Amino acid sequence: MPWLARLRSFKRNTLQRAVVERELADEASSVCELLAEEKMRQGMAPAAARRSARLELGGVESWKEQVRAVRMGAWLEEFGRDVGHGVRILRKNPGFAVVAVLTLALGISANTAIFSVVSAVLLRPLPYPDAERLVMAWTLAPGEGFSRSPTAPPDFREWRSQAAAGKVFTGMGAFAVVDLNLSGDGREPERVQAARVSASLWPTIGVRAARGRLFLEEEEQFGRHREAILGDGLWRRRFGGSPEIVGRGIELDGQSYTVVGVMPEGMPFFDNSPPVDLWVPLAFAPADNFNTRNNRFLSVVARLGPGVRFEQAQAELSLAARRIELQDRANAGYGALLVPLREQVVGKVRTVLLVLFGAVGCVLLIACANVANLLLGRAAARARELALRSSLGAGRGRLFRQLLLENLPLGLLGGAAGVALAWCGQRLLVTWLLPARFPRFNAIAIDGEVLAFTLAVSLLTTAVFGLAPAFHTLRLGPHEALRGGGRGMSPGRRRRRLRGSLVVAETALTLVLLLGARLLIKSFAVLRQLDPGFSAARVLTLKVPLPESKYPLPTLRRPSPERAMAFFDQVLERMGGLPGVQAVGIGSQLPLGVGVGWGKYFYLDPADGHPLPGSLAEVPTVLFKLASPGYFRALGCRLRAGRLFTAQDTPSSLPVAVVNEAFARRWFAGRDPVGRRLVLDAPANLLPATIYLTHQSLPGRVLPWTPPTASPRPSWKPSSSSPTRTTAWPSSPGCTGPRA
Repeated sequence: MPWLARLRSFKRNTLQRAVVERELADEASSVCELLAEEKMRQGMAPAAARRSARLELGGVESWKEQVRAVRMGAWLEEFGRDVGHGVRILRKNPGFAVVAVLTLALGISANTAIFSVVSAVLLRPLPYPDAERLVMAWTLAPGEGFSRSPTAPPDFREWRSQAAAGKVFTGMGAFAVVDLNLSGDGREPERVQAARVSASLWPTIGVRAARGRLFLEEEEQFGRHREAILGDGLWRRRFGGSPEIVGRGIELDGQSYTVVGVMPEGMPFFDNSPPVDLWVPLAFAPADNFNTRNNRFLSVVARLGPGVRFEQAQAELSLAARRIELQDRANAGYGALLVPLREQVVGKVRTVLLVLFGAVGCVLLIACANVANLLLGRAAARARELALRSSLGAGRGRLFRQLLLENLPLGLLGGAAGVALAWCGQRLLVTWLLPARFPRFNAIAIDGEVLAFTLAVSLLTTAVFGLAPAFHTLRLGPHEALRGGGRGMSPGRRRRRLRGSLVVAETALTLVLLLGARLLIKSFAVLRQLDPGFSAARVLTLKVPLPESKYPLPTLRRPSPERAMAFFDQVLERMGGLPGVQAVGIGSQLPLGVGVGWGKYFYLDPADGHPLPGSLAEVPTVLFKLASPGYFRALGCRLRAGRLFTAQDTPSSLPVAVVNEAFARRWFAGRDPVGRRLVLDAPANLLPATIYLTHQSLPGRVLPWTPPTASPRPSWKPSSSSPTRTTAWPSSPGCTGPRA
């Protein structure tokens, strides 16, 4: 039959069922009458002829069923009939329906909520054109005890120029996230998350401005860099979405900037949290201390050229790093490392999410086993009904389909209830459980993909919990079921064996989950009992970022930030006089703080028997933080030996340092570190223009510290490394508030 005729027949059989059924009844009656007339002509009596005709047809209703089974749309009719029968069964047993639906809803909701996170973080492509060709480039310094670090501005510029000369990379850009004070529009000043970016970053990641333009290459020159690009959220929130925003002036940290563009709505900036609302060009003033090879703070993004393999790009970048190493001794021992952007964004959470997804999968299987047990109890009451259907001619395949389709309303209701619970659970995950810095945090939502997953899980769940009862019911022969069972392997015994198997499966899955939960709880309890070396009880903290225009950072020409020190001296004095305040202090970063921080080269005094490093790659680094004398008291830090900072530790006094126990054990090998000297910089023969500082070493219970009078030469390193090896730069000092 041609497909058009099939389509017309399907439409008629499904949309005009009453007419088709009347025609079928008339046709059956006509066929029966014709057969009866034929037999009456052969000499049979009318009653006998009609009875013989019906027997020859196999029964009028049976004949109708055979016709219905071969016409177009028969499967849809059977489907609707079986599903409708399942709905009627649930309506007759509301208690069973409520228990089964809630059981399924719990399992489906957990899977849906976790899948919403898995889908957003692991499955969806990154929101950039051809994102699989984007990579991040890191500085590699294995001799310093960490795997990767951000990149120094001079290194980035040389990487970019060498990459532009070849065909391995089609673009390379860099950025650094900062905080800026926004003002100048007649409203209250606002502290915004911003980023300093190179002009080449936007073409590299494939992003265009929704309004205005992006940065130009010449705007990376200091003095020509007073342009800004607004994020869509900031534009709508603060400027009311005004279309005349392009060309208007704003003030950032007291300096005048011109808005040249607005970014598209929802444009993510490498999943920063809080999101970046504003961008300014990456430019450095003359003699800026941050524009040196020892300050590594730039995140570098590159795009691979067409047909370029990752290994080829890694070799090219390593060669560029080697050229820089040969040109400048400050880069001795430093290399370059490429990481796919997707791996950089989600690599740390992939295993955790997959394990969690497997755990909620076990919860769903337990729910299926519970519902299967409920269905087994209901199947016992339907054994005679199914046996009667089988006796009337229904095949095992037809009965099997009926039993599965009858459970479909149960699965769909469980899925619908699961979506409602999953929405609440997803809100709980986003609001309370997942940290704001979780990768792709803002993309987590219950959308079409998640709903399609829930529908698939509901259908699969229907098959899983309906298979065992269906097989068990159909194993009974119709005669045995009608008799109510026989000797030997009775239906009750078979049912008990199957239910026992389901209970064993439930117990095994539950045991796995309970053991995992016990390990997590035990680990959490152990972490709670660990002594961090400070007390967070009754301690308030306040972040006080200072604008660079009024409080400039240290440079080689201006090593001491006098205005910033005077400001914080006033803060300490005023907060210390507040009622109920027992101690107040200022530090560049809180304990256990995350993010980029400040670090330094260091080596121990050769006069104490410590050899000088032979190369810059052998010079260790240390996490370097600033603290005022009251910082340790405000945090309740306990001193093991020596002393803490006092008011007598001033810029004109002997520089001192406080180190933690891990530092003392590693570098002093059991000897008393109090009074011994260390130098926070590399030896002069390895790094020219090094500023020497001799410090007394005092072991405390916190990471290595030095007072605010320390050397202004930082080294940039990632904050995720070992505390005694990593270096980091604080964006601004943090203020530890009252300890009541």
